[in-house]
Amino acid sequence: MASEIGGCQFLERVKPLASAPVLYIASPFAISGKTNLCLGLALKYLEEGYKVGYFRPIGMESKTLHGTPIDEDVLLMKEVLGLDEPIEKLSPIIYSDMSLRSILAMDPKGLLERILNSYAEVSRNKDLMIVEASRTPGHGCLLGLPPALIAQELKAKAILVSRFDFETVIGDILCIADQFRIFRVPCLGVILNEIRGEFHSSIEDIVKPLFRRRGLELLGALPFDPTITAPTVVEVQEKLSAELLAGQEGLQNIVRNFMIGAMTPESALTFFRKATEKAVITGGDRSDIALAALETSTSALILTGNLYPSTSVLAKAEEKGIPVLLVPYDTYGTVEKIGVL
Repeated sequence: MASEIGGCQFLERVKPLASAPVLYIASPFAISGKTNLCLGLALKYLEEGYKVGYFRPIGMESKTLHGTPIDEDVLLMKEVLGLDEPIEKLSPIIYSDMSLRSILAMDPKGLLERILNSYAEVSRNKDLMIVEASRTPGHGCLLGLPPALIAQELKAKAILVSRFDFETVIGDILCIADQFRIFRVPCLGVILNEIRGEFHSSIEDIVKPLFRRRGLELLGALPFDPTITAPTVVEVQEKLSAELLAGQEGLQNIVRNFMIGAMTPESALTFFRKATEKAVITGGDRSDIALAALETSTSALILTGNLYPSTSVLAKAEEKGIPVLLVPYDTYGTVEKIGVL
């Protein structure tokens, strides 16, 4: 079991894949670890001396750069891997909140041609291309470009990656594997991540035999690690476009929990002691709550409503190196924005 659970031993197992010109990384769900896997594989092959390229045919709009919508994951890959190609070539189609009517007006053949032309440019002089599928299979299907079709056009071999937080996930993985099989795209195997403790025993006894019955190999199984998924304070600040009032030295603190400070001062300390490495969301006028939070294991204070706190709060936060973030939203709006981290 040690070869499957814990660590990244699966990278050694896919080492022979360097002979394959194109690896296509896909998942049945969003936020399943596709980008992390792409980055890990790319860095591994770069260390071994290969010229590695990256491509995401259909990206998801998550921010704008010089007025142009881009996919943040693609920007990350471009910067970390030092890719020279323009970001609009690395991800030629950017999916946004388009209406079905606007999608109906699009020409799938024209979109596919744009993808193939961009791919021809970014793959030039590369030993290996790592291609990341769209955020969800549905995004590509809506545009008339399902992941398996794109993989077929790129003559790729697929690796599936998925979080394993519920047993029915296996059915979704098998479903997308069948789609690749229909399009005659070789599927090299599956990587499961974020495996909770209660599912560890089922990997060897149930999941591996089930995959083998369907012609799939389990390449790796990684346990849930909250350190990987938990954001830092600076990531929370960027997501909220928050103003930093104090505690700059703590911007790299990990935030494992979010708590809303809306209780009485008498119960605040007891409440806040229930969680460590937390960000406390409260109004800027609730100095009593903020000071109570600062007496416990707190990674950051998030003050809502653009209400500045008392000088005592800022002084205590600065003394302890705990960032104080100020946002214009109310508590509900703040929680809603944090929900997409």
